[in-house]
Amino acid sequence: MIRATPEAVFAELGDARFRAGPAARLGRPLGEQSREAVGVERSPTSCYTRGMNLVRPITRHDIKGPQIYAGMRDDYRNRVIAMKQHRRVILGDRVEIVFDNRFILTLQIEETCRLENLTREDQIEAEIALSNELMPTPDSLAATLFIPMPVGADAREVLGKLVGLDEHVVMSIGPHLLRAQFEAGRAESDRISAVQYLRFELSPEARAALLTPATPITVEIDHPNYRHRVDCPDDLRASLAADYGDS
Repeated sequence: MIRATPEAVFAELGDARFRAGPAARLGRPLGEQSREAVGVERSPTSCYTRGMNLVRPITRHDIKGPQIYAGMRDDYRNRVIAMKQHRRVILGDRVEIVFDNRFILTLQIEETCRLENLTREDQIEAEIALSNELMPTPDSLAATLFIPMPVGADAREVLGKLVGLDEHVVMSIGPHLLRAQFEAGRAESDRISAVQYLRFELSPEARAALLTPATPITVEIDHPNYRHRVDCPDDLRASLAADYGDS
């Protein structure tokens, strides 16, 4: 069976920079199987998820499967695309980060099952287990980092210049500095994967700051070959904070 690449799934969910065709997929993951009680105001897109705790593990009950999902796909997909607009950080011309939650990861499972026609219980359970490893938790944020390939680019050269990126991604929530922890096994000595999975550990103080309106958030890459810093809008903070509304 040919597995859907992460890039194919993300493109279906509105990550347009992966729509560049075969050149964009040259940077597919390496090696492993492919694969996100304080008063909280709701994010701009939270009408879709009001009252949900979006850092809980996904269960089999949450996944409809290709046949049922087909009838609800357009609506569900549009909701995820809208939500991602407030959770995306673009750093320069080569890297973007999207913060994941239960709603987004559930859709990625449904899209994978649709693209690969996964209908057996063991196949669906395997996708759930993989996605739950990418789930944010009460004490951590989770995100997917993309390195889209420009049309005609030499993927090995582009990805080779970013070796060591796993030591150079930092998020600040107010005064709290969070260094990204990268999923292991997604780099070789001469290049990294075009899709990386990150986790930012939240101390109680950092989480409280996240839940506080107008707390400044920045995301920075300080790699020797790629330096960019973004001051994020409060919409991003509000969307992340809303994930913890019922926790």
